[in-house]
Amino acid sequence: MDGTVIPASQQQWFSRNNQYAGWSNGVWNMVFAGDSQPPEGEFPGAPYTVVERTPTIREKPYLYLGENNNYEVFVPAIRENSQGISWLEGRRRDDRFRSINSISRTRTARRRQA
Repeated sequence: MDGTVIPASQQQWFSRNNQYAGWSNGVWNMVFAGDSQPPEGEFPGAPYTVVERTPTIREKPYLYLGENNNYEVFVPAIRENSQGISWLEGRRRDDRFRSINSISRTRTARRRQA
């Protein structure tokens, strides 16, 4: 996040492995797990609970447009004891890139109307 986050009256907040340029105020129950720059202070003096590192995390796979304008799937590796955003670290050797054609497809069965 490039700017300052102002959660205003947001009463609950959970973020994981994020990076914020700045944070302004808090109301209730705000949890930051593995964030690289969480706000200052901790409960009960401030409404923040900070977990310094995320024990285990695997980001969701996502589609991207690869070479020759073909869709591909990026499958991030599991990260242990992590902090901050994963893409800042660059590609990890156990990340996987797959052709979209290699992914199995399922068909939804049509329901018969009585």
